[in-house]
Amino acid sequence: MNCHLQPTMCISHGLASVKSQDLFLNSCLAFVFAYSIFGMMILNGCSQAAYDNDLISTEKELNLVFSDKRGIKGDDGVVYFVQRDGLTLTAYKGSEVKWTVNFSKTCEETTVKKSEIQYMGLTGEKIQLIFTKRNFANIDVRDGKTTYRCGY
Repeated sequence: MNCHLQPTMCISHGLASVKSQDLFLNSCLAFVFAYSIFGMMILNGCSQAAYDNDLISTEKELNLVFSDKRGIKGDDGVVYFVQRDGLTLTAYKGSEVKWTVNFSKTCEETTVKKSEIQYMGLTGEKIQLIFTKRNFANIDVRDGKTTYRCGY
């Protein structure tokens, strides 16, 4: 096209090419934005806690039979959380696991029905658990060391 002969076409042609460049640039920016949002969603998903904060009680006693809560938060910020299996207790300091105790084989010779943690109470340096009405455990909150009383 000869711009000297048809200046109106050159102007409209120039605008059209600017618009196509803008569309290309906008498409690139939209891709980069979407990619970065997707990346943030992935990173955010990886850094989420292993428990739901809505399921954590600030009370020192928790009856799991009658509550939708699954854990207790201590004064030091450590969360003691009963996992979905009902037999595993995990202590979390922030997103880090301090210790985990699984009670699946505990007191099984005295248990008629399937044991699950029914009650937990945080008292000083101990967590007291009740599995069934005759099976108990005391856990040292510092290291997860557990002592059991079965069939009392």
